[in-house]
Amino acid sequence: MVIVTCSDCNIPAVNFYDTKTLSPLKSVPMNKQKFEVYNLAVFERDPQTIQVFAAGRDFIDMIEYQENYRKEPFWQVTRNIYSMSVKPNANFTHEIYIAKSEDYLVYKLVSEDRIYTMGVCDRSKIFNVTTFTCDQCPRALKSFGIQEQICSPCG
Repeated sequence: MVIVTCSDCNIPAVNFYDTKTLSPLKSVPMNKQKFEVYNLAVFERDPQTIQVFAAGRDFIDMIEYQENYRKEPFWQVTRNIYSMSVKPNANFTHEIYIAKSEDYLVYKLVSEDRIYTMGVCDRSKIFNVTTFTCDQCPRALKSFGIQEQICSPCG
């Protein structure tokens, strides 16, 4: 899958294309930003499960792609998994830098010295608040991802 972001287009979006044919698969509309670009972080557990994070000037959105056993695609967009409580001054540029590992999203606000870590589990794991880890659901169970703490039956 090829992923392209366009923050200064007439219609800003994160666009997904087939790797072989470059045919469009999905376009996720984003808000137009005055100065900034969208920073992306991607975690691909396998070709059937991909998490994409798009950081704007004061928020982070998550876009998930997953195929079921019949190779049918499912997309889910979760807006504002992070949102700054105090918005940056509109007259100045501001960015959020992001990186994604298997179980964590790391982000850094340009306006702060700190680096933040957020547990972001995939749909086969639950978030353990005691150990700040993503633990595997038992076989035939799934979670709803991010920081879900309960495994549910599939189906």
